[in-house]
Amino acid sequence: MTNSQKQALRLSEVRQKLNELLAIDNPNDEQRAELAQLSGEYPGLETQYRAAVIAESEETERRAIDDDAQSTEYRQLVDRVELGAYLIEAATGRPVDGAEQELRAEVFGDSARQNLVPWEALLPRDEDEDRADSPVNIGSTSGVGVNQQTILARVFADTAAMFAGVTMPNVGIGAASYPVFEDGASAALTAKGTAKDAEAATITAKVLNPTRLTARYVLRVEDANRLMGLEESLRADLRGTLGEQLDKQIIAGDGTSPNFAGFFDDGASLVNRQHDRAMPLARSGQDGGLTLTDTATALRASVLLPPTTEGRDTGELVKRGILRGFSIEFRVSDGGETWTDTLRIVSKAELNFGALRLSIDRPMTKRLPK
Repeated sequence: MTNSQKQALRLSEVRQKLNELLAIDNPNDEQRAELAQLSGEYPGLETQYRAAVIAESEETERRAIDDDAQSTEYRQLVDRVELGAYLIEAATGRPVDGAEQELRAEVFGDSARQNLVPWEALLPRDEDEDRADSPVNIGSTSGVGVNQQTILARVFADTAAMFAGVTMPNVGIGAASYPVFEDGASAALTAKGTAKDAEAATITAKVLNPTRLTARYVLRVEDANRLMGLEESLRADLRGTLGEQLDKQIIAGDGTSPNFAGFFDDGASLVNRQHDRAMPLARSGQDGGLTLTDTATALRASVLLPPTTEGRDTGELVKRGILRGFSIEFRVSDGGETWTDTLRIVSKAELNFGALRLSIDRPMTKRLPK
């Protein structure tokens, strides 16, 4: 039992006894003496309890910081390790040094010995998936290994998200729920003696699900032995490009899965051709070329194509009847759809975070497979 728990238990006992004594209509001398003694003890217990809570909270925070620092240091150590160094040790008998030796000592302790390979060095860096991989190209080998200097890294922009005060807390396994204050009171100047009406606050729980952000290199063992420090440089480069892309998503993600909804995503609707989001043709809002009219019976769109190559090509394809309709992307609201055999009826949909995209593609069909 912690000190704060002991203090809380004693406080509870004192409060209970005080309530019992105060409930007596005509207390005797012994009861009055006990009442005075407990009344004098109670303030001191309160002070001791608060001090114990503060001390234990600081100790818990210190341990959490120490644990997190140790975990970060260990991950950084694993990142510096090259599996090839252990393989060379096994082949040549020359003991490893540096990060490889340090990781071995960290994992095996007093049992560490030559040719023992830590499990962390063998684990795959990413899940096995089908990919069109391109091996690392180290360019010309002229001069490689001859008075080689440190590999010059790519330059990545400093994070704007951190500068804007974005925090990135560590969360546990699974989805995390964050209550978000979305709407509330607005301030207004009023005349003397005039009160402003109270307004409702809107707090919505947002459930955040894990999303993968990944980058990958394929490294040949031969290249790692031809260029000193190649594996460590590739790891640092991956961290840089992942951070840069994460920053772009936080600032300007368009909200379409799997992208984030960034700060500057205004929820506007876009027109593109054949669902190609890399070919935007119009956008809702002022001077964007897209006008949407939503009624109880229909959603109507008017598109003014831009005088660009893609815009003119799209207009010509529409005139010739090659592209003959709209395909609409949306998010169905809860309870906003019903099915009758193969007929899907959408009665309510949410057009937010730029999720609506109108693509000049093909005529819309009403009957869809379940």
